[in-house]
Amino acid sequence: MSLLGEADFHVLRYSGDRVYGYNGLSGQLMISADRGVSWQSSNVPEPLFDLAVDPRRPNHLIASTELGIIERTTNSGWTRLGDQIGLLSWPDDGPLFVVEGDGKVSVSADGGGSWKSRGRLPEAPVALTSSSADDIYAALKSGTILNSNDGGRTWTTRVRP
Repeated sequence: MSLLGEADFHVLRYSGDRVYGYNGLSGQLMISADRGVSWQSSNVPEPLFDLAVDPRRPNHLIASTELGIIERTTNSGWTRLGDQIGLLSWPDDGPLFVVEGDGKVSVSADGGGSWKSRGRLPEAPVALTSSSADDIYAALKSGTILNSNDGGRTWTTRVRP
């Protein structure tokens, strides 16, 4: 359902019937339990840069904020986990990924509690997605699409502008 004029979603993520969107107009996290038919607003500690939903627990979210902080919520308040800013991706069968502004790829097997450096992109991506623990795609500002088949350790160019 469109929220034209009411919301400007800068980030939009889902898990099952639950949809989460960061509303850039209000600075609030909007939550829908019915695939976007109705929405509730929730406060966030800081403006969000990106958001990932735990594929096994849809009320467990990890957020990267514009101030460079990783936060976690289970819909009962926010907890600071670390100092990183980047794009997030959490595949159904794998760890949580973050790619920071310098292209550094890190993974967390415990939902953001601890991070391990995994690899590096040549530059910061503008989009990131992962379909599994090993298969990750990153789009660069230049229009180049990179793919990793080893969980972010190495990258191969799939599309060049």
